[in-house]
Amino acid sequence: MKKNLIALSLILILALSLCICAFAAEGSVEMRYVVDTYGLLSFDQWASLENRAANISEQHGCGIYIVTVDDYRNYGDGSVYDVTTQIYHRSGAGFGMGSGRDGIMLLLSMNNRKYALFVYGEKAEYAFNDDGLEQLEEVFLGDLGNDNWLDGFSGYLKACDQFLTRAEEGEPVRDNPLGLIAIAVAVSCGIALVICLILKSMMKTVHRKAGASEYVADGGLHLTQQIDQYTHTTKTRRKIEKNPGSSGGSHSESGAGGIGRSGSF
Repeated sequence: MKKNLIALSLILILALSLCICAFAAEGSVEMRYVVDTYGLLSFDQWASLENRAANISEQHGCGIYIVTVDDYRNYGDGSVYDVTTQIYHRSGAGFGMGSGRDGIMLLLSMNNRKYALFVYGEKAEYAFNDDGLEQLEEVFLGDLGNDNWLDGFSGYLKACDQFLTRAEEGEPVRDNPLGLIAIAVAVSCGIALVICLILKSMMKTVHRKAGASEYVADGGLHLTQQIDQYTHTTKTRRKIEKNPGSSGGSHSESGAGGIGRSGSF
């Protein structure tokens, strides 16, 4: 078993080294935060994301990482979340910032379309708790599910920046706002109902007529002009989901000293 783990570790380190060398051949930027071993991005796309991730990480003292692989099972043991934690903690990989090695890693396993988020360190876990991670994945999962890699990764980095900023301001992202919205709607409906009941009680002098003729003014009804005017057309559209069998939802994870989420995209 130890020999297998050593071999897998060497494979991962070699894969990362080859990927870094491949990008270095096209530019002088060092790969550190966006490790695209699967090759989803062009060099320009990667360089832009790498620079952006580096700036966000250094600004907040919390590493923001993206890793793409062919199959997570080639890089460790257990679930996609387990393997993500193993990659994060792998000796010599250099993931995490500061003495607490704070960071968040998004790993995509392309052959089986599995993903995992792993958060490590006190600062990182304060910014990305269970509720926050659930909201974070809503930002990028839609784009990743439609193979919009650049948009998905860009949304992930932007959201991480916002989450860390709010945490530094003492207002970390917590409960999903949908619950608060539902409460606000319920209160508004209650107020509207009370107003309607009050107005109804004030209309005691209004009575229903016995016949339709009583609603017609003296002299009858006279139409002076008739116009048929086109207003609008209503269209109903239904979205056809891509790869309906590949999405298996997501769920919270914990272990390896941190927290996270995993699922399919």
